[in-house]
Amino acid sequence: MIKCRIHIKNDVAFNDDNIHINIKLPALPRKGEIIHIPEELWKLTEYARNNREIAKEYFPKWFYGRKYDWQEEITQEILQKLSFCDAIYVKQVTYTSGEDFVRIELDK
Repeated sequence: MIKCRIHIKNDVAFNDDNIHINIKLPALPRKGEIIHIPEELWKLTEYARNNREIAKEYFPKWFYGRKYDWQEEITQEILQKLSFCDAIYVKQVTYTSGEDFVRIELDK
């Protein structure tokens, strides 16, 4: 099994360490392939929903429903529109010497 750190693509940071999840995979996916990890994506979604600063980094791409303006009052109802369930495509696979895991960034 290969240790992997899963990240969700955002426009603020590449492989954002503020939100990630570590998993083990039997093989490394390639860029463009689909990876199904719904339970892990749900955990990442819940974590982001509970931290406004992290949620802001994924705005507006990962918010569903009407178009929101981050300048307006961001209510708990709006935060519930955040979802990473569509993050199934491998955008990047990165290994850095000295790390004991491979980073995988997912996108829509």
